Amino acid sequence: MECIDPDKVIWDVVAKVHEDFEVLETANSAARAPKSSSGGGTKLTDYPCPGKAKVWREGIESDGIEARLTSIDLSGCRLEGDGLPVDRPLLLQLSIGEVQITGKGSRSRNDQRIVFTHIRRGDHHLLEGLISRLSLGKRP
Repeated sequence: MECIDPDKVIWDVVAKVHEDFEVLETANSAARAPKSSSGGGTKLTDYPCPGKAKVWREGIESDGIEARLTSIDLSGCRLEGDGLPVDRPLLLQLSIGEVQITGKGSRSRNDQRIVFTHIRRGDHHLLEGLISRLSLGKRP
């Protein structure tokens, strides 16, 4: 279908794109795993990863908040930015080089870390590939 008058709106409603998300199992198991810096237990590693992020409160129509991605792992990320919501479900779009990862997560009041709860179907392998490269000391 092609509109021959580009100044005319032919739709009565704005179409919304439906994103299909899957539960991120690594986030749930990592959240339960004991954290230790002295050899015992499981240590979660945040890899430095410069990038950009756009964050929305899930279910709220807005322009979102721009933030700076500073580190990431399979279970979450750290962002720097003003006005990042706490104790609310969030929708995240992370941009690392040419890679874009979309997910859902939350940030508690006493932690600057966002824990992933869901990831857009098809993006999980992108996240795993990114973490694999970072763990080998390669640039994203």
